[in-house]
Amino acid sequence: MQQHTATYSNIQQHFSNVLATFSNTQQHSATFSNISATTASFQQHKATYSNIQQHTTISSNISAIRSNISAIRSNIKATYNNISATHSNISATYSNMPQHFSNIQHHFSNIFATF
Repeated sequence: MQQHTATYSNIQQHFSNVLATFSNTQQHSATFSNISATTASFQQHKATYSNIQQHTTISSNISAIRSNISAIRSNIKATYNNISATHSNISATYSNMPQHFSNIQHHFSNIFATF
C-alpha cells in the first residue's frame, strides 16, 4: 500500500511538473509575443526616424532655395539699376544731340565760309 502511495505521489509530482512546464511555456510564448510587438514598434520608430531625416533634408533644401531666391532678387535689382543708368545715359545723349548737330552745322558753315 505504501508503495502505491509513493507511486501515486510520484505521478502527482510528475503531473505537477508537466503543468509547471506548460505554464513556463505559456510565459515564454507571452515573452515571444512581447518581443515580436517590441520589434514591430522598433520598426515603426525606425521608419519615423527615417521620415525625420527626410524632413531635415527637405528643410535644408528649402533653406538653400530661399538663399537662391534672395540672390536672384539681388541680381534683378542690380540689373534694374543698370537699365536705369543706361536709360539715363541714352537720355543724356539724346538731349545733347541738338547741340551736337548745331556744332556740326556751325563747323560746316565755317568750312564753307573759308571757300
